[in-house]
Amino acid sequence: MRKYRGLPKDSKDFVYGWYVEVDGICFIEYQAEESNNRCTVEIIPESVGQFVTKDKNGKDVFAGDNAIGVVFMEDSPPYQVRGKVEYYKASFCIVSYCTYYQISYCTYYQINDLLEIELTE
Repeated sequence: MRKYRGLPKDSKDFVYGWYVEVDGICFIEYQAEESNNRCTVEIIPESVGQFVTKDKNGKDVFAGDNAIGVVFMEDSPPYQVRGKVEYYKASFCIVSYCTYYQISYCTYYQINDLLEIELTE
């Protein structure tokens, strides 16, 4: 089963487990360590993030995280991109936004194509 995280409505700490939606209300269901029972907590829908991969330091990366990726293109040295991890066109990407002469640009870098990825604050 896929791993998700979300922020409970009454806490500032993420809970991790399985994503469930019932009648438009979002929940994370998880296994309680101390009792081995399944628990369910209502979460803020905008805070839901699906597990994507681990970064170069072994930390879990979820959709919605800010990250730095290293990109390699032929005929040029590797370079870093900063952005948010998002799901786009059937794959997870680091989405990098920039504004140039009052025009906003958005570039998508697929996670699987990056040499490495690291979470940022």
